[in-house]
Amino acid sequence: MNDQIDSYEKQSSLKQITGEDIKIITNIIEELKLEEKAKNFLYPVDTKKYPEYLRIIKNCPMDISTIEAKLKNNEYALVQDVIYDIKLIWYNCRIFNNEGSQIVQATTYLEKLVDKKFEKYYIYFDTSNKSINYKEQYEKNIYNEESFNDPDYLEKNGSDCLNEKDKNYFLYLYYKVKLKKIISIMSNEDRKILFENINKSSNEKSSNDNNLELNNLKKYIENSVDNNKHFKFHIEIMNKDDILFLISYIIKNFNIKIDENNY
Repeated sequence: MNDQIDSYEKQSSLKQITGEDIKIITNIIEELKLEEKAKNFLYPVDTKKYPEYLRIIKNCPMDISTIEAKLKNNEYALVQDVIYDIKLIWYNCRIFNNEGSQIVQATTYLEKLVDKKFEKYYIYFDTSNKSINYKEQYEKNIYNEESFNDPDYLEKNGSDCLNEKDKNYFLYLYYKVKLKKIISIMSNEDRKILFENINKSSNEKSSNDNNLELNNLKKYIENSVDNNKHFKFHIEIMNKDDILFLISYIIKNFNIKIDENNY
């Protein structure tokens, strides 16, 4: 960088972006583009090659060429906005790819490199906490319940990018959504019968597996005033085994027809 930029006074990254800032940022990006490890981040991910990408990174895909275009079109208000988009590239990569993979290791290297360059000219507002809580953001992204419309999602889309623990958690959430849908399409009469069966199970001293399982569901029920016609399941706190049992029980004992590709 030239002497004029090297002598640039260090300022807050929350400052409104200026022409001089654009020069600095452009230089940083040009240096980033020269890095061999950055070659996979120069352009948008090829969704024909990776059709599952937009199902997993559905909110904010980001790449270097997009940042350059936004700079050219004056779409950034603050320096920090540019920094956020650059960090978004690393975040998306860590979400989509396996932890420990070469491309994820590349993001660690590139993030440190770029951070160091920005720190030469700007004071981060988040200096004490630069690292994104990737797991928290991951859950907000991929575990969006509204996206569970396909029972074969993991087989078709992105299963390779999830570790075993995440796959199990995904399936837990998937069945939770399925149970919500099933209960929502039950008639009031069927719900009443289900409620009565659960209550009845607690009063029958039987070793019948179904009765034992039904009795276990009482802890998830919120009774209404009339205690019969209406009730509410607290599905959010149900464990996976109870969810699976209730789904099976309802489908077996009630005339519930579900479209496996639309719930």
